[in-house]
Amino acid sequence: MTYRQPQVNRIMLLSIVMVAALAGCATGNDLVRNGTLNVERIDSARATISSVYVRQEGEGIYVRGKVSKRSSGRSPIPGHVHIAVIDDEGDVLGDIRTSYDRTSGKARSAHFYVRIPIELSNGSTLRVTHHSRAHPQPE
Repeated sequence: MTYRQPQVNRIMLLSIVMVAALAGCATGNDLVRNGTLNVERIDSARATISSVYVRQEGEGIYVRGKVSKRSSGRSPIPGHVHIAVIDDEGDVLGDIRTSYDRTSGKARSAHFYVRIPIELSNGSTLRVTHHSRAHPQPE
């Protein structure tokens, strides 16, 4: 009987952890998953916007996502990401350009993180575009 007790404890602990993880996912505040914000992804010839997550943070939104290479090589992913917030009438409420970081030199994807100080209106769309060229330099 003492042999089975540690195994039962591990199973119970694993069950509790899984329930807590699922509850955390279900109560997340991702504005895309809960339908508050629409996302339009525009890929380039060299890379795709493979994921986008948005959450409300104070008086702005926090956007994170992943850019993945189309080719199989492990060279850097050239370009940048342009993020625009568009209201339901098509007016641009705000936009920002950001770079992204690969987790290692061999990674085929990169992550971007940006905070946009903006108040969303109902029916807003987040347009995330990958451009294959570097940021335009301000004059």
